[in-house]
Amino acid sequence: MKHRVVTFIALPAMILLIHADTGWTARGPLRSMKAVRTDTRPLIDGKIDESCWSKAEMAIDFTDYKLERLAVEQTIVRVLYDDENLYVAFECLEPDPNSIVAIERKYDLSLSDEDSATVRFDTFHDHRCTYIFSVNTLGTRYDARMGLFDHYDDATWGCDWTAACTVEKDRWYAEMAIPISNMLFDRRDATTWGASFYRREKGLQERSYWCYRNSRARYPIEYGHLTGLDLANVQLNRKPAFAAYGSATSDFEDNSTKLSTGLDISMKLSSETQVYENDNHDTTLRDFMEGGGVGLRNEIELWYIRSDRFHTPFQNYSDRIRVEYNEEVDVWHSITGGVAKGVYEEEPYYEYSLEEPMRITNRLVTTLNGNYCVKEPEAGGHENIWLWRWVTQYNFVWNARIKFTAEQTSEDRHNLTMLFSWPMKQNTDLYVLFNDYEIDGEKVRAAFVKMVYRF
Repeated sequence: MKHRVVTFIALPAMILLIHADTGWTARGPLRSMKAVRTDTRPLIDGKIDESCWSKAEMAIDFTDYKLERLAVEQTIVRVLYDDENLYVAFECLEPDPNSIVAIERKYDLSLSDEDSATVRFDTFHDHRCTYIFSVNTLGTRYDARMGLFDHYDDATWGCDWTAACTVEKDRWYAEMAIPISNMLFDRRDATTWGASFYRREKGLQERSYWCYRNSRARYPIEYGHLTGLDLANVQLNRKPAFAAYGSATSDFEDNSTKLSTGLDISMKLSSETQVYENDNHDTTLRDFMEGGGVGLRNEIELWYIRSDRFHTPFQNYSDRIRVEYNEEVDVWHSITGGVAKGVYEEEPYYEYSLEEPMRITNRLVTTLNGNYCVKEPEAGGHENIWLWRWVTQYNFVWNARIKFTAEQTSEDRHNLTMLFSWPMKQNTDLYVLFNDYEIDGEKVRAAFVKMVYRF
């Protein structure tokens, strides 16, 4: 089955490459650097004056992706490692430190409108997933994951890591220590990771990459190579993690309230596998996606995606063509259209979609989706359905988030949802959900509250 899927996908991808003269044509070299093992752990203080840093190789010649030429204000990156951590140091040349923009002080909030340094790791070097670590000049951290077909960072993922920054008269430094065991990876010696080093500079409005080959520089397929990683002796934390929760659901239509409790358990079995089970013994590892794409110009991308999603007792699947226009290497300046053909719960369908994400302010983002679907029921004929969805999220300065979702369909179904999430303490999260929706003539108005404690 695996070989059949790969062959099926490779054909349209090859056709696209043949007919796109300006497709994945590299505008810059494929970069490679060696990570150097250190016996002396550097002090993470935002300085790189320790002798161990002098042994590290340097990633240089960053490219300003907008102008596709060497950045005016250059960046130098060094990488060390031991059996516990990866150590990454950014040296960012900045002749005018007064032009540095640094406002955010809350962990895991967007740093997109500030001077910042970012490293992305493709730990299996399979061009599928990436771990993201960013820091601004105040030492504020942001971390996330991104899958192969994700358009946005999954900022709900996080781990314990350390960063510190210092600003000097003509440059600033960012120093990171990232525990290797917090990521999934191939636990062997002489391994290579994909790596991307990226810097935002607000004074000259430069955004520069160490390995810039085309407009998909933020995706793992275009990363440079980080070689020489001997990881066979990295110690893993195999202790199980527990998350206990209590929740209450109130239905305003029938004046009822339901209380429930539960316990989720997760444990890392190896450097490549992590298993989850909840008190209902649910299993969710059943989805598969694969695809290929080309960049027709610096701003236009064309993708083919095959998706198989198994949900008992149905085997749902789809083939999708997606076209994205992106003014910058930034999802918030893009618009995407797509057409798909597939089967959902044994009913064939065609679907046409349009999506535009927008960043209104640094804390307020919104996305507008439109879908038009043509179903082919077993009884015959066609069923036309349209849906629009508007999603808006606001990030508070105290690290909470609130998300509003509004949906309307041609079947006169609506859905209004408000979700509030707040990591109150290091191991305690609060969720509050309000729902107002109508489906098949049934109106539901309900509230849901959940408190989670992890230990």
